[in-house]
Amino acid sequence: MDFQSEHFSAINDANKEVTLSGYYFNSDPGKLVIDVDGLLNTDNSDEFKNAVINTLKELSDVKTAAFDLSKLSYISSTGIGIFTVIQSEAKKAGISLSLFGITEKVQSIFDNLGFTNFFVINSSAEEAF
Repeated sequence: MDFQSEHFSAINDANKEVTLSGYYFNSDPGKLVIDVDGLLNTDNSDEFKNAVINTLKELSDVKTAAFDLSKLSYISSTGIGIFTVIQSEAKKAGISLSLFGITEKVQSIFDNLGFTNFFVINSSAEEAF
Protein backbone atom coordinates (compact mmCIF):
# COMPACT_ATOMS: atom_id res chain seq x y z
CA MET A 1 0.00 0.00 0.00
CA ASP A 2 1.29 3.44 -0.89
CA PHE A 3 0.62 6.14 1.65
CA GLN A 4 2.82 8.82 0.11
CA SER A 5 -0.32 10.16 -1.52
CA GLU A 6 -2.31 9.41 1.64
CA HIS A 7 -4.49 6.99 -0.34
CA PHE A 8 -4.53 3.23 -0.47
CA SER A 9 -6.27 0.57 -2.47
CA ALA A 10 -6.74 -2.83 -0.87
CA ILE A 11 -9.17 -4.37 -3.35
CA ASN A 12 -9.16 -2.94 -6.83
CA ASP A 13 -10.41 -5.74 -9.09
CA ALA A 14 -13.55 -5.21 -11.16
CA ASN A 15 -14.20 -8.96 -11.04
CA LYS A 16 -14.64 -8.83 -7.25
CA GLU A 17 -17.73 -6.57 -7.46
CA VAL A 18 -16.39 -4.44 -4.61
CA THR A 19 -13.48 -2.03 -4.37
CA LEU A 20 -11.89 -0.82 -1.18
CA SER A 21 -9.75 2.28 -0.92
CA GLY A 22 -9.09 4.93 1.64
CA TYR A 23 -7.37 8.07 2.81
CA TYR A 24 -6.46 9.92 5.99
CA PHE A 25 -9.13 12.43 7.01
CA ASN A 26 -7.61 15.93 6.99
CA SER A 27 -4.20 14.26 6.49
CA ASP A 28 -4.37 12.94 10.07
CA PRO A 29 -2.91 9.39 10.25
CA GLY A 30 -5.10 8.69 13.29
CA LYS A 31 -8.29 9.13 11.23
CA LEU A 32 -8.90 6.75 8.34
CA VAL A 33 -11.74 6.93 5.84
CA ILE A 34 -12.39 3.64 4.04
CA ASP A 35 -14.35 3.96 0.80
CA VAL A 36 -16.44 0.95 -0.19
CA ASP A 37 -17.73 0.82 -3.76
CA GLY A 38 -19.92 -1.83 -5.39
CA LEU A 39 -21.61 -4.91 -3.98
CA LEU A 40 -20.66 -6.63 -0.73
CA ASN A 41 -21.94 -10.19 -0.73
CA THR A 42 -21.07 -13.80 0.11
CA ASP A 43 -18.69 -14.08 -2.86
CA ASN A 44 -16.39 -11.25 -1.80
CA SER A 45 -17.00 -10.75 1.92
CA ASP A 46 -14.04 -12.81 3.17
CA GLU A 47 -11.58 -10.96 0.94
CA PHE A 48 -13.16 -7.66 2.05
CA LYS A 49 -12.87 -8.61 5.73
CA ASN A 50 -9.24 -9.70 5.37
CA ALA A 51 -8.30 -6.57 3.44
CA VAL A 52 -9.84 -4.26 6.06
CA ILE A 53 -8.42 -6.12 9.06
CA ASN A 54 -4.95 -6.31 7.50
CA THR A 55 -5.07 -2.63 6.62
CA LEU A 56 -6.01 -1.66 10.17
CA LYS A 57 -3.18 -3.82 11.54
CA GLU A 58 -0.65 -2.26 9.16
CA LEU A 59 -1.70 1.28 9.99
CA SER A 60 -0.81 1.33 13.67
CA ASP A 61 -1.48 5.08 14.04
CA VAL A 62 -5.18 4.73 13.19
CA LYS A 63 -7.42 5.32 16.21
CA THR A 64 -10.69 6.04 14.36
CA ALA A 65 -11.90 4.55 11.09
CA ALA A 66 -15.06 5.47 9.23
CA PHE A 67 -16.51 3.56 6.29
CA ASP A 68 -17.92 5.69 3.49
CA LEU A 69 -20.79 3.58 2.14
CA SER A 70 -22.16 6.18 -0.29
CA LYS A 71 -21.03 4.05 -3.27
CA LEU A 72 -22.08 0.71 -1.80
CA SER A 73 -25.03 -0.33 -3.95
CA TYR A 74 -25.89 -3.58 -2.15
CA ILE A 75 -24.96 -5.49 0.99
CA SER A 76 -26.04 -9.02 1.86
CA SER A 77 -26.61 -10.34 5.36
CA THR A 78 -23.16 -11.94 5.08
CA GLY A 79 -21.68 -8.55 4.26
CA ILE A 80 -23.31 -6.99 7.32
CA GLY A 81 -22.01 -9.89 9.39
CA ILE A 82 -18.51 -9.13 8.14
CA PHE A 83 -18.86 -5.56 9.43
CA THR A 84 -19.59 -6.97 12.91
CA VAL A 85 -16.41 -9.08 12.72
CA ILE A 86 -14.40 -6.05 11.57
CA GLN A 87 -15.88 -3.96 14.37
CA SER A 88 -14.92 -6.60 16.95
CA GLU A 89 -11.36 -6.82 15.64
CA ALA A 90 -11.03 -3.04 15.56
CA LYS A 91 -12.29 -2.75 19.12
CA LYS A 92 -9.63 -5.25 20.27
CA ALA A 93 -7.03 -3.00 18.62
CA GLY A 94 -8.41 0.14 20.27
CA ILE A 95 -9.88 1.52 17.05
CA SER A 96 -13.37 3.01 16.99
CA LEU A 97 -15.42 2.39 13.85
CA SER A 98 -18.37 4.15 12.31
CA LEU A 99 -20.29 4.18 9.05
CA PHE A 100 -21.46 7.16 7.01
CA GLY A 101 -22.98 8.02 3.66
CA ILE A 102 -25.35 5.08 3.69
CA THR A 103 -27.85 5.09 0.84
CA GLU A 104 -31.54 4.50 1.51
CA LYS A 105 -31.36 1.08 -0.13
CA VAL A 106 -28.43 -0.09 2.01
CA GLN A 107 -29.92 1.53 5.12
CA SER A 108 -33.14 -0.42 4.59
CA ILE A 109 -31.15 -3.68 4.47
CA PHE A 110 -29.45 -2.81 7.77
CA ASP A 111 -32.87 -1.92 9.23
CA ASN A 112 -34.65 -5.02 7.95
CA LEU A 113 -31.96 -7.32 9.33
CA GLY A 114 -31.94 -5.52 12.69
CA PHE A 115 -28.32 -4.35 12.56
CA THR A 116 -28.79 -0.58 12.65
CA ASN A 117 -28.18 -0.39 16.40
CA PHE A 118 -24.96 -2.43 16.18
CA PHE A 119 -23.06 0.41 14.51
CA VAL A 120 -22.40 4.10 14.95
CA ILE A 121 -23.91 5.66 11.84
CA ASN A 122 -23.09 9.24 10.88
CA SER A 123 -24.25 11.41 8.02
CA SER A 124 -20.76 12.60 6.96
CA ALA A 125 -17.03 12.09 7.47
CA GLU A 126 -16.88 15.32 9.45
CA GLU A 127 -19.49 13.96 11.87
CA ALA A 128 -17.63 10.64 12.11
CA PHE A 129 -14.48 12.35 13.34
